Amino acid sequence: MPQTHYLSEKDVFQALEEGALLLTVNRRLSRSLLQRFTSHQASTGRTAWETPDILPLSSWIMRCMEEITYHHPDVSHPLPITRDQELSLWEDIIRQSPHSRGLLHLEETARQAARAWTLFEQWNLQDQQDPALWSSPDHRAFLEWSTAFRDYTQGRGWMEEARHTRHVARMFEKGCLPCPAHLVLAGLENLSPVQEHILDVLDGLGCKINHLEPARNDPAITLMPLADREQEMRTCALWVRTKLESDHEQRIGVVVPDLYSVRQEIIHTFDAVLHPDTAFEPLPPEKRAYDLSLGRPLSGYPLIRSALHLLDLRLDPLPLETVSAVLNSPFLKGAKSETPARSGLETLLRKTREPQISFSFLLDKAADSSKSWSCLVLARSLKAFQARIKELPSTQPPSAWAQDLDLLLQDLGWPGDITLSSHEYQTVQAFNACLKRLAGLDRVMPSTGMSQATQTLSRILNETIFQPEPPEVRVRIMGMLEAESESFDELWIMGLTDQAWPQSPEPSPFLPVSLQKHLDMPRSSPQHELDYARRIMHRLLQNTSRAILSYPCREEDLELLPSPLLREISGLEFNEPGLLPDPDPWAGLSPGEQLKYFQNEQAPPLSQASRAPGGTGVLRSQALCPFQAFARHRMHARSLEEPVVGLGPPERGIIMHAALEYFWQSCRDQAALLNLTGDRRLQMIDQAVDQAIREMHSQRPQTMTSRFQELEKRSNISINGLELNVVADRMDRLEDGRLVVIDYKSGRHAMSEWFKKRPVEPQVPLYTLFCPEHVAGVYFGVVRKGECAFVGLGQEDGIVPGCKGFASHKLTSHYQHWDELLQDWKKSLEKLAQEFMQGQARVDPESPNACRQCDLESICRIFETGQPFTQGNYSL
Repeated sequence: MPQTHYLSEKDVFQALEEGALLLTVNRRLSRSLLQRFTSHQASTGRTAWETPDILPLSSWIMRCMEEITYHHPDVSHPLPITRDQELSLWEDIIRQSPHSRGLLHLEETARQAARAWTLFEQWNLQDQQDPALWSSPDHRAFLEWSTAFRDYTQGRGWMEEARHTRHVARMFEKGCLPCPAHLVLAGLENLSPVQEHILDVLDGLGCKINHLEPARNDPAITLMPLADREQEMRTCALWVRTKLESDHEQRIGVVVPDLYSVRQEIIHTFDAVLHPDTAFEPLPPEKRAYDLSLGRPLSGYPLIRSALHLLDLRLDPLPLETVSAVLNSPFLKGAKSETPARSGLETLLRKTREPQISFSFLLDKAADSSKSWSCLVLARSLKAFQARIKELPSTQPPSAWAQDLDLLLQDLGWPGDITLSSHEYQTVQAFNACLKRLAGLDRVMPSTGMSQATQTLSRILNETIFQPEPPEVRVRIMGMLEAESESFDELWIMGLTDQAWPQSPEPSPFLPVSLQKHLDMPRSSPQHELDYARRIMHRLLQNTSRAILSYPCREEDLELLPSPLLREISGLEFNEPGLLPDPDPWAGLSPGEQLKYFQNEQAPPLSQASRAPGGTGVLRSQALCPFQAFARHRMHARSLEEPVVGLGPPERGIIMHAALEYFWQSCRDQAALLNLTGDRRLQMIDQAVDQAIREMHSQRPQTMTSRFQELEKRSNISINGLELNVVADRMDRLEDGRLVVIDYKSGRHAMSEWFKKRPVEPQVPLYTLFCPEHVAGVYFGVVRKGECAFVGLGQEDGIVPGCKGFASHKLTSHYQHWDELLQDWKKSLEKLAQEFMQGQARVDPESPNACRQCDLESICRIFETGQPFTQGNYSL
């Protein structure tokens, strides 16, 4: 490699004015240097200048490949293939190989093979094929795949990116490309042997090669151990806010080694501190005071997720998750005007509890103009989509599929009627570019089906790391690699634990690890990662005037250690920076607008003889938590139904109740049961179960409530003016004429819940109190896998075998007689009914379990109090 000669940034800008070529390590550094060049030109008073030639090394190599054909059109040249085309070839080669048997993730294997092939070519491993090194099955498989890949591409005159650099060097040597007069390198230090070779070739041809001189600041460095990651992020955000308000010119950098894994936490914390008004309204990314410089897969953006969900409408039946995403998407024609109707349609579909919905069922419901959930705009879009789908061929080239997929999205009105923001517009443009990449696969995929084309598009979107062009801001939040060549006035590097920095090595599984270590290939060994991290850290600190290095001491119960690199930094200080206080999101409001806190536990009372939907569930909810009863039975608050595969607990319970009812309709009484032969009894059970299952099958995917109402006879009762509709699962008459109440249970049961101050299982006590005849026993009839028994209490022993009587049960030891127990139940239930009638709606869960089994926490917000759980400790 040529001897290293450095130029200052000012001299580099002068060289660019004279026509020099500046190659960088990545696009971000290219943009940064272009911006700095522009600022430099403006500072000299110039109003116009020629755009300098600044681009990443990889982009320059591709430009050279294109120029070869331009300068010598009469000579045959290898045809470059794109990354997508290369991956498609790797997949086909691996799929056809005997080594593919047992592979679970073909796409990931193809990506790893392509990465290994790039290393193989860039580090000249074709000269390192000693059989003793390539001994594992993975190594041998890769050698077979790579041989097939090379033969296939060379036989068709194609060339993938891994071999471009070597070919361009050869073209310079042959004089097929003009040699640049002056070349400047920025951030290009850890080059591969092939990249070093092309620089040697250019140097030999007389090209002047220089490196951009790195900054050589001697910063003041402060080390800050902080309690945990949350405190570290918030302290850093407060520091940034302090700097922004004290100096309006400084460039501020925040560097996070594991930025990808904590991206959302960073955004949440910095929004809360730098933009406290986001407590009222979310802030669009382009209006933030900071730029989070980390791209993410294009498929992760809401606009693109919506497009993929829309294309999934081709499936039939449709997964409910897909239908739900489509109905809630704002990027669809008519989304704003039909928002309430589409919400109602989703609620209707979820009530079926089916994990899949047929396209025709969805279309029929959306087109039903007589219903509140009618979505006529959506129905027209779905009909247009369905009509186009029917006209499509079974197979065609990817370019045709790219066009048809675009038309299908247009039929559905994507990206919607809303005005797109700048970021959203850029996202749509990036999606269109991915469609063009799909169209470019004709060369390697002459014909394919729609499912394969859609999956390929999804893969391209997953692999495309995208970030909209950021606005001009003074605060940049970046990962280590993005920040390497950036300069800042103030810098904070956080998360410097031994687990995060240096990173763990990730050698290629398809290349001999010993060979990777020997050649010091990227990610090959702990030593390589340590040296690399040391170099990055040194560069970051030299590019700033002041730096803060921090690390969290704990993560939950795990104690964390600082990065070993911190021990190598001399002159560390332990001063805490002066910070502004935490921002108050309410500070900007006028006195009349200030947030007022008040406690409201009282809902409007009900009039006498009010009927409450839900039967005994009203009293159960009131016992569990008064607010739950108010929200569920007066506000009718419900979470959306979740689909289940097969039958869920509610359906199984309904079938069990129905089967028992049908059995006793045939058997009538115990005497008839005892007279049955064993075969006849089993036959009657089979018939009852079959009938119950047929009933369920005929009703599904309809809701179960109406089904349940048809199975059992109900009666109306009044308790303290509250009208309830109740039903007993089963009532048996004893020989002496007394009655026994039985409540079937196919799930959890606890007899002790009858005896709580607020009885949370009020059904059986309620049946007992309002039965017109004397009740001698109350029992749970437990019917579930592994358990079939009676659990309960009788007026005396022996009423039901195995169940104790009143006098011998420990739960009734403080009662003198059976009637006293019934009277106590009456008082408790009347109190619950009175509370509900009076509108008592305090947040007062009977136990922690009441909250764990409740779906109303987003309304009562009990978990936002931050208080320890004790009964009676919560209020709105």
